[in-house]
Amino acid sequence: MAEKSFIYDLRGLKCPLVLLKTRKKQAALPDNMTLVILSDDPLAPLDIANYCRQNNYDFEKSLENGIHHLAIIPHGKS
Repeated sequence: MAEKSFIYDLRGLKCPLVLLKTRKKQAALPDNMTLVILSDDPLAPLDIANYCRQNNYDFEKSLENGIHHLAIIPHGKS
């Protein structure tokens, strides 16, 4: 079965807006859905990783063409 994910494009925003919008979107999504953040803010990976640690989410990141792909994965879905 394909993993459910939502891609949230936050390019052009700087923290703390990236984190604030991420938290709001995460709260609105179903519990089993992975949220993938696209961001060009160099601090976003650190902020999102800390958010995941604090909320017991799994976290994966990659960098493609200068864009961070930050996946917030419900615990046990990775």
